[in-house]
Amino acid sequence: MSKGKILNAIRKNKPSDGPPLPGTLSISMDGDPVETFTRIASESSKVIKISSSSEDFKAHFRDFEKVVDYTRDDETRDLDIDVLVIKGQLGVCENGAIWVDENTMGERILPFVCQHLAIVLDSKDLVGNMHEAYGKIKPGSIGFGVFIAGPSKTADIEQSLVIGAHGPRSLTIFLNTSEKI
Repeated sequence: MSKGKILNAIRKNKPSDGPPLPGTLSISMDGDPVETFTRIASESSKVIKISSSSEDFKAHFRDFEKVVDYTRDDETRDLDIDVLVIKGQLGVCENGAIWVDENTMGERILPFVCQHLAIVLDSKDLVGNMHEAYGKIKPGSIGFGVFIAGPSKTADIEQSLVIGAHGPRSLTIFLNTSEKI
């Protein structure tokens, strides 16, 4: 059967448009955003509450040789990094995900090739759910951004759990609770 015949058959048998899509969902979050985010994010990551954005994050990683702190304007072209510290722009309480864009991660690849990732997030930047998060993200204003929600996990390699198979082995979140929500 030719490509044209296949496409015509698809067009001819296309289902009706169906009912209209629902309007904008409005889902509110119950409880304290800091506690909700901490509880959800702690299921896959380490959450450390801090009370100042001037914290010395490198002090938390003294056992590692190569620690790069982009919150302090450290720069590197080296991709062999033990710990990378970056700033998160937005945290989502419903799933513990953090939005990070290219303005704060240095090279785009760094959050995915470092051994351990640390993200600094202000509690004032927490939203309840992904609907609110996408409402705050301005897609046309950045070239690259990603939600990060802990290290990757897979159990398909010889049927054993591997953490960090496709990125960092751990995620530490420094949640600045001095910022008012």
